[in-house]
Amino acid sequence: MKNLSLPSIVLVASFALMMVACSQAGPIGPTGAAGAAGAAGATGPQGTDSIIEYSPWMSLTATPYLDPVNSADTDYVDTLSAPALTNAVIDQDLIIGYIQFYDANGDTTIAIAGTVLQENFGVGYIELSSLAPAARATSGFNFTGYNYRYVIAPANITVTSTTGSVVTTYTKAQLKAMDYPTLSRVLHLPAKGSRFIFN
Repeated sequence: MKNLSLPSIVLVASFALMMVACSQAGPIGPTGAAGAAGAAGATGPQGTDSIIEYSPWMSLTATPYLDPVNSADTDYVDTLSAPALTNAVIDQDLIIGYIQFYDANGDTTIAIAGTVLQENFGVGYIELSSLAPAARATSGFNFTGYNYRYVIAPANITVTSTTGSVVTTYTKAQLKAMDYPTLSRVLHLPAKGSRFIFN
């Protein structure tokens, strides 16, 4: 084995000490300055309380049935697909049906359907019935060819006027009592389509 000279030993020892010193972590430095704010995130989805659902006008086809209570009477029934009707909608929201027809003068008339028909709202469907009057053996009205539309609105909804100067909150009872032209104006319902979102 080769003997190292004194200068070599000193050099090796110094190198070893330097490596040990370099391997030891120094004290933690001060916290750096905060970075710049990040970009704003994307706008979230519109809340469900501001969504108005409405069906297109649907032509009705009534089917005659013998009344289950009085077989001498004839009822007219039509069942419509209504995918917007969920359990939550039926339990919480306002559902209003409208029926459109022509009067004796040939003018278009739109009435609240519940005043002339029996409406049964179920999950995914609406059943419309015209029952025979109870006073005598006869039949209900055959409403085939009439048009029907339903509107779904939150139980309470705040509406801003077109000028932005008037803000009004309508209750379920107030909306339900409105005729179709008034409701259309208040909720900004177009003639066609199936959904409107208030901004």
